[in-house]
Amino acid sequence: MSNFLNEHSIKILDSLPEGVYVIDKEFKIRFVNKAASIISNITPEEVLDKICRTFCKSERCEIGCPLTEVLQTNKNVIDLETTIQNKDGALIPIILNASILKDENGDPLGGIISFKKK
Repeated sequence: MSNFLNEHSIKILDSLPEGVYVIDKEFKIRFVNKAASIISNITPEEVLDKICRTFCKSERCEIGCPLTEVLQTNKNVIDLETTIQNKDGALIPIILNASILKDENGDPLGGIISFKKK
């Protein structure tokens, strides 16, 4: 996670009311904020370093991954209505945003998914 977030960034992301996942180019989860844990009922320890589609099970994983879209097009996905699956298997309607995360040279490191309950 040190390549992605420093201590101040983590505090900022944890203060947001929206859920936030930071995902690397291999689609592994590198950070989950407090709101994402509450919304999904999944702790960071359960998903860190795991492929994102193995736990969120969004309908978008099958028909067009928002993170793949931003990495391919370099354009943000904004206000996408979809669902994620919580730890208990229930589908949660959400509104999702996805954006690319770049290093200091402008090269993609992965992406950020933010979401809130619909």
